[in-house]
Amino acid sequence: MTTSDDPRDPTYGLPDGVIDVRDFFYSFMDRFAQGDMLEADLTGAGDPNDPAYGVPDRRIDSADFVYFLDRFVEGCN
Repeated sequence: MTTSDDPRDPTYGLPDGVIDVRDFFYSFMDRFAQGDMLEADLTGAGDPNDPAYGVPDRRIDSADFVYFLDRFVEGCN
């Protein structure tokens, strides 16, 4: 998703074909910290067995963080 995790870097937001920590900060943590409902509200539950897992619930909380981590780890396999 990004080559750099520094918003001032011209390569910020330019994909480099590698899934790494820079993508984590670019794609989620920045949006999570900003309260971006469109990008950071990912789920209503942190438990994959819960029907609300993967369904946005109009709240940004730890469940969204856990869900993103689950997706991030899947992409790294």
